[in-house]
Amino acid sequence: MNKKVVFLIGLLLAGAVILAAVFYLQTPKAFLTEEEIMDELYLTNSTARVKEIQDIVPLDDRSFFVPFILEGDRYASSIWMWLGGKWENVSVTTSSGPISWTSKDGTETFFTWNVDPQDKVEYFQFYLLSERYFQVTNVNANDRIEIYLPKIQMAHRVPVDETSYGAVPIPEEWAGIMESFNDVNDFHGWFMDYQSHQTYFAWQAFNEMDEKIRLEKTYGDGGGGYSTGSYTEPLLFINEGDLE
Repeated sequence: MNKKVVFLIGLLLAGAVILAAVFYLQTPKAFLTEEEIMDELYLTNSTARVKEIQDIVPLDDRSFFVPFILEGDRYASSIWMWLGGKWENVSVTTSSGPISWTSKDGTETFFTWNVDPQDKVEYFQFYLLSERYFQVTNVNANDRIEIYLPKIQMAHRVPVDETSYGAVPIPEEWAGIMESFNDVNDFHGWFMDYQSHQTYFAWQAFNEMDEKIRLEKTYGDGGGGYSTGSYTEPLLFINEGDLE
């Protein structure tokens, strides 16, 4: 066997090992048990002890939403994703309002929440918002570019069932609109002021009398949390006067 053949065999074996490693890292193992989740959450914050794991809700084939209750009956939630060959806790929210989660590839976005039942939330009203945008850019002495984007205000009502928690995907129409806005931004490039134009999510909560309410029991003495990466975002609570 000459050196060239040996080299080729070694190259093929190395390639096979690399492919096997990549496959291993990308293929999720079975998700954590409730006991393992509680241990991981305790390691994250030893002062906040988990009283009960309420549910384990799949968001996609490699992401889970886990609502839980802390000692003192504070309602909280975490989101776990398969990253770098392990299950990683990418977000924890405690005594807080709804948040949004977006998958690693950006193809899925969910609203998630876990609120105190004493707040008696009948339904959430979620909003996709974007302010009106107009910009004139002088390219040279004779040419200029005018950009106008209309205001967007779209509402999506989500009923809250007997459980304190939930996870729902954003409407498909919203996803299409957000993608079209990204296309506009990409097309106009540096002509647009990105800081002054963006889409964002907001929310309101209502009781069975269709009255807007605040999550006073949920927030208690104040909410909190943390996140890693850019997978989750807290949603803006919006006042009626800020809507048209």
